[in-house]
Amino acid sequence: MKSLILISIILCANLNMISLAQDSGSALPPIAKVETVTEKHLGKTCKDPYRWMENPDDPALYGWLQAEELYTDTQTAGALRNQLSKEFTDIFTGKYASKTKTDSSVFQNLSEEQIFNRHRFDHKKDVSILKEKTSTSPSGRYEIVLEPKNTDINTLQIKDTTIDAYLKDVLTVKWPSIIWAGDEKSFYYLSGRDGRMRGATFVIRKHSLGSSQLSDVALIESQDPEEELAMFEANGSVWLFRNSPTANSISKLDLATGQEEVVLKTSNGLGFLDFIDGKFWFASFAEQDMGEIVSFDIESKTFSKVVGTRDVPVDRATIIGNEIYITYVRNGSHELLRFNIAAGTSEVIELPEQGSVTVQGLVSGEVQFTLETCTAYPSLYAFNPETGKLRLVQAGVKPDIELDATLVEYTPCKGWKSVMWVVKRKDVSFSSETPVCMYGYGGFRVNILPAYNPLYLPWLRRGGAVAFVILPGGLEYGEAWHRLGTKLNKRNVFDAFASSTQTLIDKGWTNPNKTIMEGASNGGLLVAATARYYPKLFRAAIPEVGVQDMTRFSLFTCGSGWISDYGNRDDATEFKNLASISPYNNIRRGMRYPATIVVTSNQDDRVVPAHSYKFAARLQAAIPPKTRILLHVAHGTGHNFSRAASTEENVRTMSIIWAFAMQELSIN
Repeated sequence: MKSLILISIILCANLNMISLAQDSGSALPPIAKVETVTEKHLGKTCKDPYRWMENPDDPALYGWLQAEELYTDTQTAGALRNQLSKEFTDIFTGKYASKTKTDSSVFQNLSEEQIFNRHRFDHKKDVSILKEKTSTSPSGRYEIVLEPKNTDINTLQIKDTTIDAYLKDVLTVKWPSIIWAGDEKSFYYLSGRDGRMRGATFVIRKHSLGSSQLSDVALIESQDPEEELAMFEANGSVWLFRNSPTANSISKLDLATGQEEVVLKTSNGLGFLDFIDGKFWFASFAEQDMGEIVSFDIESKTFSKVVGTRDVPVDRATIIGNEIYITYVRNGSHELLRFNIAAGTSEVIELPEQGSVTVQGLVSGEVQFTLETCTAYPSLYAFNPETGKLRLVQAGVKPDIELDATLVEYTPCKGWKSVMWVVKRKDVSFSSETPVCMYGYGGFRVNILPAYNPLYLPWLRRGGAVAFVILPGGLEYGEAWHRLGTKLNKRNVFDAFASSTQTLIDKGWTNPNKTIMEGASNGGLLVAATARYYPKLFRAAIPEVGVQDMTRFSLFTCGSGWISDYGNRDDATEFKNLASISPYNNIRRGMRYPATIVVTSNQDDRVVPAHSYKFAARLQAAIPPKTRILLHVAHGTGHNFSRAASTEENVRTMSIIWAFAMQELSIN
């Protein structure tokens, strides 16, 4: 009798799920159950009707997600999406990629083939082609490979090259770095220690070949949830770099005992560059906003300023022999400086066009670097230090349409000026009817620089434009610019994004009914929050893998590492601000909001998908039915949702997103 009752319950549950999915074929979104949790934290009362979605094992979640998937499929289906699928298939399979030889040691992420080929397989078959060698033992006998690389958490295996077979060892690691023991019987690995709740810290463990990971001994465990660790070999020793919002330190690490000998401890502001001739090299922002290059001698324990601060901020630096090649951010692009360490002299290398530079290294006596713009894949250049001559080695591949990029100035907030790159098809003239996609990030010192993204091709082909906006929170104008977009100042980022959009409207280049916005991760927060504050400026919004519940972000996976930019929920003033800007916590019934497709990934272990689930459910329950609110979940992938486990899933995700956007703007 009990068995019959159980079977009846299961059948009823399945029928309810089917009914829910069938209902989603209507014009209304599925209804998610409400189990409101009300809590008071530091004097602030927060109501959370969808807290249950934070549990990925809740059986109700699966049924609701299935219904949402069918609803989104139905809402975006049609000839437009079918055509977009064909275009994205061409993009993800490399139809527009270079057919010339590319050397990955020189060219990094230059072609669609390099970017996408490792995802070109049937996800139902063996995924062994995803394995990537990351470390080789001293004699070369063992190789360590990771699979897959489309999430933060990877599976690590050890291959014995003498017999061309894998050992039984299988480890789960997150952001790993590996150092082998001299006898090759074991290795040491640093990994983020991931947890579903209460953040992630870092740990260094020793793994003996042939053993289970459960028996691995922990040598170092970070106790600070905001701290990041880096382990590396240099000068015959192993070093540990600790970095937190309040301090930096470097220690000589004895892997046999786990003991640390601290050689440097200083306030935060150091970015590690290299270790050469007994010296650590850093880009330092410790004492000023624009950055400088400093060295630290481990014998004398003294700092030396090598390259002083300039009027523009340091972005990257590469030491090659007796010279340092430094990229600075000026007016939305890179400026490349060559500095001679011995002579103390410098010169700016004149670039053929504005773009972003990545120094690759010394090849046949020449310093090779890539120069990337918004309109084509990067070009490879070679600079001769002896003659001072610059030559083009290989021109970047251009897409099937000719593009141009215009630098536009706008006012993000009082006392500041910033810029954005606006890209369009060259033969398109701007008008008030031009569809424009506003893209932004605005946080964590991330610089927005010229870069070519083939995923915008379908939008650009149809006469749309894309604006890549430099926002407070980045480092494009120095550390003060970064601080302008953090913690209690975070609202400045949303206001600046709106200001950049208004600038294009005022220029007659678009209008609010032809403007959409897109952003991922911190940019997903940007889009959702800007939509709340400025709903009249945008026709549609695409928040991707966004941080939407700002009152609880630090409780999941690596979220505690974002406190330095967002604020601390355990500080009363900062928590009040977090609650005030949190997109999820400020949804009100009947509020005006742009049409929105919320995008996340089912394996996102950085910004957990619950952020997007909760946000979409609350929006759908609150926003009037005439405004479309959709949820799309990419499968088999992590935070970088357009790097799914199959070409089919990549194509499906991108065609759904852009079908939605184009439908809202009546683009065919």
